[in-house]
Amino acid sequence: MSGPWGICEECNQENTGYEWCNACNAKHFQQNFKNWTSGNDDIDKCIQKTQLSANYSCEVLEWIPYNKFYDLNRIAKGGYSIVYREKCIDGFICNWDNKNQNWPYEKKSSNFCTIFVQVRVEIVQLLQIFG
Repeated sequence: MSGPWGICEECNQENTGYEWCNACNAKHFQQNFKNWTSGNDDIDKCIQKTQLSANYSCEVLEWIPYNKFYDLNRIAKGGYSIVYREKCIDGFICNWDNKNQNWPYEKKSSNFCTIFVQVRVEIVQLLQIFG
């Protein structure tokens, strides 16, 4: 008998979320670490940590290069960051595609937006201390 999310096609273990296997997806993310960087080692480690520990697709952070956004609007500014809302050209990764061996990008609708936070040095230092 399988759990509420079914069985992983790849390893035949119980999924940890809808079409999501933590063990297999962590492996796929780790194999892709060399193919991207934010340019900041601490931010990269923070993103990678979420990718390795995610039990559901919605728990994953993904580095998206600036040139993959459009319709950028600043919506707030605080003591430690500036928050932007923008649309993402490619959408976001959802579930590993076993057949094609890649992360397909999914667009929920033409209005798909994400939040981008321009991180200041203070936040990076907090990540180093509490990360």
